[in-house]
Amino acid sequence: MLNFEGKAKQPPDGEIVIIVSKFNGSITERLLDGALAALRENSVSEQNITVCRAPGAFEIPLVASHYAEQPNILAIICLGAVIKGETSHDEHINRAVSLEIAKIGTENKKPVIFGLLTCNTVEQAITRSGGAAAAHDKAVGKKAYIGNKGYEAAEAALEMIDLMQQLPSLDYTAPVREIMNMLAKLLSDNGSIGVDDIYETPFDFDEEKDSTYRGYYDEGKDEYYFDDDEDEDDNDDDDVANEFYEFVKGLRGRSAKKKSAKTKPFKKKVAKKSKKKRK
Repeated sequence: MLNFEGKAKQPPDGEIVIIVSKFNGSITERLLDGALAALRENSVSEQNITVCRAPGAFEIPLVASHYAEQPNILAIICLGAVIKGETSHDEHINRAVSLEIAKIGTENKKPVIFGLLTCNTVEQAITRSGGAAAAHDKAVGKKAYIGNKGYEAAEAALEMIDLMQQLPSLDYTAPVREIMNMLAKLLSDNGSIGVDDIYETPFDFDEEKDSTYRGYYDEGKDEYYFDDDEDEDDNDDDDVANEFYEFVKGLRGRSAKKKSAKTKPFKKKVAKKSKKKRK
């Protein structure tokens, strides 16, 4: 069983962007202080930290999308505070911003951390920006930022950077390249492929069943036979491989016909002259 888990530690070379809302600045500046403290504690150089201040929370996704497209950016931390008022204005802001931040992260395959406070009262916002810990003068280090969502957002960004580094890369172009290589081999003058060639490609065949397959190739019938003890219902991979093999074999046949047609000797047509009867 594979197990991947990121850790908050010093990231590789790259830049971390913090986008903080200026609205409710007394709250958001505390969030920013907590985020910067978390990054410093994990040996992130200040030269690799960029802080952008947006007018409000609603403008944060636009700035985030700008940085998300840049390859040197490791993660983006979005900080803000939206406090409920007398209208439902806060609900529309929170919904729009949260959806856009999630979309930016998935589309760019890059950690974009949601560090916005969505509180009903100012007191709740103060508590979530580390107000409780800040009341203790003797609190130092990580304890000084207990309950600070900016600190937690920065830690989440570092964990996600480490996690994304561990995940296996997905090359979606590999199957296309393999198909093109097989077709090129098939259509060449001396090219030929078999079912084994198909199983060696990065297509989704069951590895456990592949290891138990035994079979033989009948040259007379030009067919490949599998000999295993599995039920017919469990041989979906066999069917897919054989169907693909028959498909490319048909292409080979059509290509051979076209080549044979081109290689036929050219016979020059000579118009027959009609003999005139002499009077």
